[in-house]
Amino acid sequence: MFPYFCISLSQIRRILATIWERSVYYVSSFEHPIADRLFSAVDRLHQNPLLMLFQNRKVPLWSILVVPFVVQTFVAVGLVGYLAAKNGQEAVNDLASQLMDKTSQQVDDHLDAYLALPLQLTEMNIRAIASGDLDIRDPCASERYFWQQGTTFPTISYLGYGLNNGSEVGAGRWIPGLGVLLYENPPGANYASVYLADKQGNRIQHLLSHKYDPLSMNWYQNAVTAGKLTWAGVDTTTYPNPEMGQPGQAVQPKKNLELGKDAYVAMSASAPFYDPQGRLLGVMTTELLLTQLSNFLRTVKLSQGGQTFIVEHDRQGLLVASSTQQPIIYQQGDQVKRYTLFDSPCPLIRAIAPHLRSQTQDSTQHHGTRFEIELNQQRYYVQLTHWRDDKHGLDWLVVVTVPESDFMAQIDANTHQTVVLCFGALAIATLFGILTARWVTRPITALNQAAQAVATGNLNQQVADSPIQEMDAVGQSFNRMASQLHESFSQLEYTASHDTLTGLLNRAGFQHKLTEVMNKQIGASRRSSDLFAVLFLDLDFFKLVNDSLGHFVGDLLLIEVSQRLQSCLRAQDTLARLGGDEFVVLLEPIEHPSYATQIAERIIDELKKPFLLNDKTAFISTSIGIVLGTAQINDPDSMLRNADIALYRAKANGKAVYEVFDDQMHTEVLQRLQLETELRQILDQCQGLSHNFAAQLEDERGKDSSDPSLALSVHYQPVVDTHTLEMRGLEALLRWNHPTLGMISPDKFIPIAEETGLIVPLGYWVLRQACQQMVQWQQQFPQTQSVQISVNLSPRQFLQPDLDQQIAKILQETGLIPASLKLEITESLLISDRPSMQTRLNQLKALGVKISLDDFGTGYSALSYLQHFPLDTLKIDRSFIHQMTTDAKSMAVVESITTLAHNLGLNVVAEGVETQTQLDYLRQIAQCEQIQGFLIAPAQSADVITEWMGDRQRTW
Repeated sequence: MFPYFCISLSQIRRILATIWERSVYYVSSFEHPIADRLFSAVDRLHQNPLLMLFQNRKVPLWSILVVPFVVQTFVAVGLVGYLAAKNGQEAVNDLASQLMDKTSQQVDDHLDAYLALPLQLTEMNIRAIASGDLDIRDPCASERYFWQQGTTFPTISYLGYGLNNGSEVGAGRWIPGLGVLLYENPPGANYASVYLADKQGNRIQHLLSHKYDPLSMNWYQNAVTAGKLTWAGVDTTTYPNPEMGQPGQAVQPKKNLELGKDAYVAMSASAPFYDPQGRLLGVMTTELLLTQLSNFLRTVKLSQGGQTFIVEHDRQGLLVASSTQQPIIYQQGDQVKRYTLFDSPCPLIRAIAPHLRSQTQDSTQHHGTRFEIELNQQRYYVQLTHWRDDKHGLDWLVVVTVPESDFMAQIDANTHQTVVLCFGALAIATLFGILTARWVTRPITALNQAAQAVATGNLNQQVADSPIQEMDAVGQSFNRMASQLHESFSQLEYTASHDTLTGLLNRAGFQHKLTEVMNKQIGASRRSSDLFAVLFLDLDFFKLVNDSLGHFVGDLLLIEVSQRLQSCLRAQDTLARLGGDEFVVLLEPIEHPSYATQIAERIIDELKKPFLLNDKTAFISTSIGIVLGTAQINDPDSMLRNADIALYRAKANGKAVYEVFDDQMHTEVLQRLQLETELRQILDQCQGLSHNFAAQLEDERGKDSSDPSLALSVHYQPVVDTHTLEMRGLEALLRWNHPTLGMISPDKFIPIAEETGLIVPLGYWVLRQACQQMVQWQQQFPQTQSVQISVNLSPRQFLQPDLDQQIAKILQETGLIPASLKLEITESLLISDRPSMQTRLNQLKALGVKISLDDFGTGYSALSYLQHFPLDTLKIDRSFIHQMTTDAKSMAVVESITTLAHNLGLNVVAEGVETQTQLDYLRQIAQCEQIQGFLIAPAQSADVITEWMGDRQRTW
């Protein structure tokens, strides 16, 4: 009956070797847990010692499976029975020792990992303060920071810091069922307030307040005393009574507590943090729930009657955690206290207490001290483990107890079962081995065939299920590996060439497509009229939307833009996203260059339409660079570079336009790069431009005029009363007198500063210069006390989080009265995010400065928004002034803007007034209060303006 099951062991080795070699060849570069599992399983079969022993001999497979199994079973069962009968008590002792050692080690390992978390969080949060990621000057941001950590680590009951001024900010879990709460103790207050938080960590409701002084807390005092990261010790904490209360009105804690629900045991890891001069700023703390320790102890597999608990290593022996169902805390009056070893409600703990005290007299007790006790005529094995954290001041004892009866009953039962199972196992092993031999050969053969198919490149292979678990696991692993290899190769190919956000081609995919088109143009005999075109798009104002509405809304905007762009193209055209807000279009083929410009105009018009994103409206536009390709162009990189150059020309021409590349553009790009480099050199020479640029520039007055650091200056253009032509204000305008190029137009270097970020320090320098100059004029000419100095704020500078603080600092240092300063912003800022823009404007108004809306009418004017913003002045753009004497529509616009401004209580300034006819119209019909322009005076240096102010006979 056995010949059917006979198989050469050398054949089995060859089969397994084939599976192994093919799998390694095709999956060695595929990192996946399934592949690792397959390798280990085949390797175990491939290196089986029995197969190596009988490598060159043919033996029946049933003998390999049956004989060793029968022999091993007989020897193992017989040996166990013999040892159980002869050395029962010794086995009990050894088993108890091993079990207690294992349990103690599990508890020690868990304590190491469990108590490491609060220490790591405390150190991490102190590093966050040093790096600026956690700003202690911003309590709201700190609350959200701690709220994020509180939601991530459920075992942490509280995270926060207390400052040396008595304030505290934190987040944590104090009241069951309410999630992570926010916690704030204002400076100098004698109370702390608790707030409910939304899903983003923002306050949504004040919950309660209670009397609290962080400077008197153990975690604060211990950390200050230690001067380093330390444990504040185990303590009981009571949940406040969750009743509604106003800030400053303390809410009393509950009188009748439900232990485990209204009170809990916790421990804080605290560390002081200091300023760069070494002065104490405060203490960072992380409070850890110790309730989880008891829960863990209950899950540790011990014996049926075994128990584990943790106590503090002192004579009092306060309980920290216990695997028993007895509580470790109790209520005494209004206080919650912890049980000691001597008053615990658990009889076993009380019985161990006297022995434990004698063992803990010496703090240098060895690890794993064991002794025995008697309780109710039952002997218990007890093992004492000393767990310490000397570095952070923690000293605990882990106690493991096991009743002897748990082991004796099991040994008696095992001895009886051994005799019965010894004979049954022999018969079952023989039959099972014979059946297994037949089952094993079939899946091995099938797996070998599938591996050979994979070796030929056919990845669509599946192995049938096997009744043997190990072989079935190997077969399933092989099936999943083959399937996921096929899917992964397809997914990798797609991911390598597509953008993950929009699903469009990425840069690599587009360059591959562009190369194909160019090769087709070169390799085929094409007509000279066959063309293709590349359109390079960059979204105008995308960064403004991204910074004001958030990156999530920015991603939604990019997706919507990709969909609108696709709707403007033909099916054969290609759209790709190169990264950020840059898109590129391949039009192929086109019959005439005008088709590319028509598509560009269609795209520009489509993207001018408003975008509705998560109930927020955003306005953007796009600038487009176009480059035409023919059979003579064979370099994709050059195509994209030329399209990028044309794009920058379009952006320089006012945005929302397109430009077609020509050779002159390349020359201009090189000139622009030179200007950018020189502008950076100017700012690099003036260290600390945003704070002390004026003082440094004053020190350099004696330098040669060719020094680039002296090339920047501020000119001033008068703003006069329309009727009396008396000076009402001055607008500060930046000028760059280049050593070789002469006076450079702001239209050339301001966009460079905007794109590179240099506009922020540059803007603060202009503001400081203008304020200093205005103070000098007010001191020199009393009639200028009512004159206001106007300074433009760029969009990037306006979005700086510390804008109001910087302006307040400049006003204080220069001594300028806030009412004498008028800040001019662009209209596009107001429509990006009304709530945040309104908040920012209110902050500036709180300083006492005036706000002017510059170039009104040129952007996406939203007249209904004007009533929501604290504006003082509207400035009509010069484009309307130039056309109003010849264009009736422009005249109507000017009159409408003036009427609207007057109804809203705003005064109006007309820009770009250059003729007497324009002045007469603004004075008599439009009723415009103030004007500025070349008719009055161009922007002049401070010296010229000073000379004009001194000439009392001068008239404008």
